[in-house]
Amino acid sequence: MPITVTPLDGGSPRILSIRTAYNQVSDHVDLVPIAAALGVGQPITVTLKDGSLATFALTENVAQPELELDEPDPHYPVEALRQNNVAPLHRPFNAHCKVLLDLDVFVQCMALDQVHAERIIQEVFRGERSPPDGFRPVFDHDDTQAFTLRLRHVLDSSDVSKIVARDALVTSFVDPLQVLEYRP
Repeated sequence: MPITVTPLDGGSPRILSIRTAYNQVSDHVDLVPIAAALGVGQPITVTLKDGSLATFALTENVAQPELELDEPDPHYPVEALRQNNVAPLHRPFNAHCKVLLDLDVFVQCMALDQVHAERIIQEVFRGERSPPDGFRPVFDHDDTQAFTLRLRHVLDSSDVSKIVARDALVTSFVDPLQVLEYRP
């Protein structure tokens, strides 16, 4: 799939293969964010090897006389989302996830040292062991109340942006035809 490279200094746009376009990117630039943006059809501004800036954007895979392919790219059925024609995503996926929620908890416990205390706390919260004698979680009232309100808002509205999660791990995918809904 070709890429349109448009210099920001007013030069004329060029259509290049992905390999040729990536070879023009500065060695100090990480290619992963560029590929991520292009993969969802978003143009991205990059620094080229000569220090100038250019915008990379996916282009329709149409043979054009000015196409500078150093070797043919394999044809993959990839469609770029265009700002004037936003298409829906093509396939539904239902994923089971473990979300690490942001709830502050203080813990008092007996241990040999900090490393041992950390391991005990992690094992108890993961359910890998029973709490030993002297293990006591202490929940801050205000933090816990704020967390509960955020969680209730998410359950009522499905607006997960308000929950404040530290991480989300996708553990498996389930049948996409199955309708998922919250059941109290």
